[in-house]
Amino acid sequence: MFKTISRSLTRSRNQKGFTLVELMVVVVILGILAALVVPTLSGQVDRAKDNRSIADMKTIHNALQLHFADKNQYPENLGALSSEGLHQAADMKDAWENAFIYTPTPATGRRTGFTLLTGGADKNIATTADNIFSSNTIQPQRGE
Repeated sequence: MFKTISRSLTRSRNQKGFTLVELMVVVVILGILAALVVPTLSGQVDRAKDNRSIADMKTIHNALQLHFADKNQYPENLGALSSEGLHQAADMKDAWENAFIYTPTPATGRRTGFTLLTGGADKNIATTADNIFSSNTIQPQRGE
């Protein structure tokens, strides 16, 4: 028995490189690890984009509140914020590079409220699950 083990050891010492079976085992292990890690990372990217959009909406929300404190009404559109030195808030886009949807209320007369939203990852405001919204009374938050 010891002769067989010593022969196999001397034979493996003389050989260089890996066998095909060893390489296949490593490839299978890497495939399994990738299958476990990739879905986790893709979820992190989606959460990061949501958080970025929420943070950007908070910036716009605060700029709108500053405008209201100064003018006693909300602006007709977000572009009006840039004329008051709030360029960053006026030019922001969501994490998916879409413009935020701003609607002052009422549409005519003194604008005492607003809604601000983005369609989220699917860019569709009709599907509310991934929308992010805000209003003059609600801080930016994810839709349900």
